[in-house]
Amino acid sequence: MRAPHRQALALLLALAAACASSSTAMDATPDRPDADRPDAAIDVPDDLPPDEPPLDAAPDVVEEDVVEEELVEDVEVDVPDRVPAEGVVDRFLFVMPEATVARAPSRTGPTLLAWGRVADLFPRTSSFYPTPELDVNQGEYMYSFGDRFGCETQRATFRGVRCWGRNELGQLGRGGLTRAEPISRRGWLLTGVRQTVAGAAIACALADRTYCWGFPRGTTEPELSMVHEVESPALVTLWGSPTADRLCGTDGEGGVFCHGVNREGETGQVPTAARSTPSFRRVANLRGVVSMAMAEGVTMAVRRDGTLWCWGRCALPVGTTSSGASHLPRRVDGLPLVAQVTTATQPSVFTCVRTLDAAVLCWGHCESRNLGLRCEPGPFEAPPRRVPVVEDVAELATAGDHTCARAADGRIWCWGGNDARAVHPRLAQSVVDEPTAFDPVMP
Repeated sequence: MRAPHRQALALLLALAAACASSSTAMDATPDRPDADRPDAAIDVPDDLPPDEPPLDAAPDVVEEDVVEEELVEDVEVDVPDRVPAEGVVDRFLFVMPEATVARAPSRTGPTLLAWGRVADLFPRTSSFYPTPELDVNQGEYMYSFGDRFGCETQRATFRGVRCWGRNELGQLGRGGLTRAEPISRRGWLLTGVRQTVAGAAIACALADRTYCWGFPRGTTEPELSMVHEVESPALVTLWGSPTADRLCGTDGEGGVFCHGVNREGETGQVPTAARSTPSFRRVANLRGVVSMAMAEGVTMAVRRDGTLWCWGRCALPVGTTSSGASHLPRRVDGLPLVAQVTTATQPSVFTCVRTLDAAVLCWGHCESRNLGLRCEPGPFEAPPRRVPVVEDVAELATAGDHTCARAADGRIWCWGGNDARAVHPRLAQSVVDEPTAFDPVMP
């Protein structure tokens, strides 16, 4: 080979080796310059599209009390809940701590029967034997009872509301707090009222607007003892309990709004330092509610599709109590379709439901045989168990440590703690661990 050709071939081989060396070096070079320097700046382009965050950008922080409302789908199911067309529940059975009141037929017309410790409500009624409350023309009124006080709403003409009983927390709506003898009925608080519902020491009425009175136990706000307007949407029905310092309402779509004490998220809001919800505020993620129940620290609701939901400190039927309180509703699984719920947290935690087939299921702590069946006090009865004997139930009520059910034939079945003879007026034992019938029909 000639010398010029050998020189050209050597030059080509040298160039090829140089290119290979350069390619290897490029593969070993980091994508970003000076990436091995800890203080090196990252060059971020300015023209990123708006939906693509810059590199290493901090993730979005979502506040705990901001809940994106994802409505559950309403499924129409024929729920045998006795709700009149206007949406107001007309109740026949009322259970309070150590007392029971029932509406009953008599020869002279419907009347109220009361047994247990009822002297605060009906001073002329025996504490142990049911006696008609003769001052009441039952056919013209709807009733609601709180803790040792009651309110009645006239059905026709001016539709007024008035309250009577204890008044140490302004629950009668007239100020003048007193721990003396109970106050009897006197004068009307409001007119044009569709419904009145009582809680432990508060009450609210639906009229052209929503009005409330009374203040929670443990607080000192005497100005709330007078009737005052409370901010709310257009509510159709109110719900309350004689053991809860809050009330809830539902609108025309079955959406839920709650007002009152909020220590455990039971009003559906994140608890704050004030520990109360001053106006009726929406409970997220819930529609189609047809029935509600509440106790201290917990609220429960039944939807039109027969599912049961709970918020606050819920005791769910899963073998143990829930891991913690939540202001967001949680579905209670493991149940048949439900028509009504009732619950209690003091002195023990338990829940009972009325199913679509008019049976009663209960679960919780069996302290005073409040589950309607024989069980050992203390352990949490996790699987909901059917209460024996009680069938064809039209209404269910719980407070304190006893429960009552009204059957379609008018009989009242009660069980649980009977120290005050609130289970049965003629039974002397302190505990009635199985349902006992009482026929409230008067001669």
